[in-house]
Amino acid sequence: MTAIVEKARGLDPVAKAKLEKLLAKSERRVGKKQRKAPGHLTPAQKLLVDALKVFKRGYWIQGEQDDGMGGVCSIGAIREAAWRQGGDLEQQFQDAARLLSDAIALRVSPGGPDHKLDVDFEHPHGAIANPLPFIADWNDAPGNSARRVLAAFRQAAGLID
Repeated sequence: MTAIVEKARGLDPVAKAKLEKLLAKSERRVGKKQRKAPGHLTPAQKLLVDALKVFKRGYWIQGEQDDGMGGVCSIGAIREAAWRQGGDLEQQFQDAARLLSDAIALRVSPGGPDHKLDVDFEHPHGAIANPLPFIADWNDAPGNSARRVLAAFRQAAGLID
């Protein structure tokens, strides 16, 4: 960054400050992408990344797992991603569901970005006892959106903080 700034000596101070700010922001983004690189993910996190791809190929729905036309709910996306991966489907699915339910709990708790969603949950000792009904209730909660669902998946996969 300093080499680029040094070459910008002829710029007026305002332009130079803008350039420094832009470069610093760019370096933070690159650093964040390196920290969140998919190669450093657990198998459950990789499954959640694959579930995000399921949403990308189709779309998010409420009220059912799969509408037969490309729409899937949160649980449906994880199930489809696990099926596509093969291997120990049930263990992969359960581990990913636990990660997602923990991310959701953080998002809907007081002060979280989705705290206005009306979702009841018990969170004893930092873990949801049975993640599937919790995920289903959250997925189908009035006011939930594809944007919120995708953000929760990204958070659970470790792609965002």
